Amino acid sequence: MSLVFGMEFLMVVSIVVSLSYALAYLLNHLLRRRDQCCYMLAYECYKPPEETKLSTDSCAQIVFRNKNLGVDEYRFLLKTMVSSGIGEETYCPKNVMEGREETPTLADALAEMDEVIFTTLDNLFAKTKSFITSPDKMCTQGIE
Repeated sequence: MSLVFGMEFLMVVSIVVSLSYALAYLLNHLLRRRDQCCYMLAYECYKPPEETKLSTDSCAQIVFRNKNLGVDEYRFLLKTMVSSGIGEETYCPKNVMEGREETPTLADALAEMDEVIFTTLDNLFAKTKSFITSPDKMCTQGIE
């Protein structure tokens, strides 16, 4: 009888300790997040290099050279050409300008991401005159 009571007692104690630890962890986590402020120091928009700038006509030629596009894709690209960009010009990825849009490589994608991310961050840090090697937190807005 005492062995069963001892096992039940140990089980109850272990459950209470586990729940207490979980509650303490959650409270600690919540209290640490409280009273934290976030300040916007600066912002930076990515501007691609001038050599990737295309006129609307050049952009249309690139779209029409791809024979695998359907009507919906053409409609989407036309809307994109009209609504994005800078007036009568827009920017284009290097692999598309080189005629390799049907066979992009991982290296192309990584190079484009590196260019966008690091150019933007370098410009942002130069603008704020901060040379942060490891920022704690950074808020970003995706490219639309």
